[in-house]
Amino acid sequence: MSGSKPSIRKEFRNKHPELLHRDSMSTALCKHLKLEINSRNYSNIGSFVCRKHEPSLVSLLEAFSGKVSFPKVNGSSLAFFKVASVQELLPGYKGILEPADSGKPTQFGTNDIILVPGICFDEWGARLGSGLGFY
Repeated sequence: MSGSKPSIRKEFRNKHPELLHRDSMSTALCKHLKLEINSRNYSNIGSFVCRKHEPSLVSLLEAFSGKVSFPKVNGSSLAFFKVASVQELLPGYKGILEPADSGKPTQFGTNDIILVPGICFDEWGARLGSGLGFY
């Protein structure tokens, strides 16, 4: 694919309508991530709340409650906060669910993982996101 980032996003979404029916892809991704997280015993897990074109990680997050932090937009940056359940998340920036701004932000270290949303990734791990500029 070539072109501007907005045109690449549009082209990718048009070529992959199966992303609108993502239940089986979400289940497979969560299964793979559970194995990875269990094998490495991460201390903290940074995650995202899915938007309509992203996989749902709810089953993964429920399996690791107490270890999972979600991003909250603070001006032009993100801060991550732990929540006990996804039910604690409230609509925030652009209507995306995020934690209440309470408690101390999660400090990530070398034994942690942060799951990053993206529209597509290349074979080298480069990511094309939604263009909001936070990751």
